[in-house]
Amino acid sequence: MEIFFRISKSIVLSLIMFFSLRYMGISYGTSIILSLIPLVLGSISVLTSFAYMLSGLVFIAACASSLLPEFHLNAKDIVNFAKSDVVVRK
Repeated sequence: MEIFFRISKSIVLSLIMFFSLRYMGISYGTSIILSLIPLVLGSISVLTSFAYMLSGLVFIAACASSLLPEFHLNAKDIVNFAKSDVVVRK
């Protein structure tokens, strides 16, 4: 019975992470791959606190991005800013 609860908890956290990533504009394939982290780690009971923390941080970031609609940044915008001359000095 413990295995059922452990796997169901990891499935719920994986779904929360997937939909949070999709809400923030991350691509479908990347969202699936990243949501496999809490699913696999939670299912085998390895690094569960890390997996739960990761899911929680992604969910909080998605909630924060919904509260600030005019400050909505896509992943592409963040990468372009990191590549810009402001961050990287040549």
